[in-house]
Amino acid sequence: MNKTHFCAAMAAAFLFTALPLSAQPRGRSTPGGLRSEMRIQGYYFDNFFHSTRPADEENVTALGAELRAAFRPGQQPLEIFGHVSATKYGVDEASNSYGARIGTSFDDERHEWIVFLDHAENRPSFEVANTFARADVTTLAGEYSYRLSKDWEVGGETALQRQTYDVESDRENSYKAIGANVRYRGFGYRIAPEAGILLSNRDVEDEEESYDSFDKYLQVAYIPTMAGDPLYVSLRYRMRNRSYTIGDRAAGNFGREENRGAWTALVDYRLVQNVNVWVYYSTESIDSSLPSRDFNTGLLLTGITIGF
Repeated sequence: MNKTHFCAAMAAAFLFTALPLSAQPRGRSTPGGLRSEMRIQGYYFDNFFHSTRPADEENVTALGAELRAAFRPGQQPLEIFGHVSATKYGVDEASNSYGARIGTSFDDERHEWIVFLDHAENRPSFEVANTFARADVTTLAGEYSYRLSKDWEVGGETALQRQTYDVESDRENSYKAIGANVRYRGFGYRIAPEAGILLSNRDVEDEEESYDSFDKYLQVAYIPTMAGDPLYVSLRYRMRNRSYTIGDRAAGNFGREENRGAWTALVDYRLVQNVNVWVYYSTESIDSSLPSRDFNTGLLLTGITIGF
């Protein structure tokens, strides 16, 4: 594989690993060049409000649009990128949500990194008490990977986040996370398995709702390694162990544990040059140590991307 195909494979692997969150347009700009894309996407949320009673589950739809752009200022493989987005939910409890992100990325034969600042208004949030709220969320995050050899790559990631609400609330919280991963590219770079861990903490003003989490995941991806390859597919399984940190034995969440197993699948297909369609599906099962707190939830996300 030559350098062009190698870099294309790496860019594809990074771009699609977390498709709904990635902010970079597809491909790579030439020195001094700008590229952009419009994404239109439809959402279907299974058990949107995370009800623990099947009879009370409510499924919700939403429609979103994003405009993304990236600029490469010079000869170095460094880019500045950003996006703006809007989402309209098909339920009265969820207001229209708006977001913006700005960041920078770098990718050469050995090193790859990305740093970004993201802000979302009126985002549906379930991170506290597993119940719905509209939150304003600001996130600073970064990832770095290093190619040890032709076949092996190791990486790390970190994130800081703050959630606030329109009215004063003891749900306001801060989040921090750090993780590591390893990828194997020895199958001709077309089949790419990956494994990783993530340690995180969410510190909530209501101390009873604060918790630590430990994630473990396995992923395998089918990566387009040539310019003419139209298909990308990935499958991931993640197990999240959440432990509530309240030390008061009289508190309702004292000793509470949750196991959260989640499957995520993505299929992306290029119809014609600069036009892709894709389907993303995730499902999560929450098993709580407290009685009657188990539930399942899922998301189907499909859309079209038009580059220009």
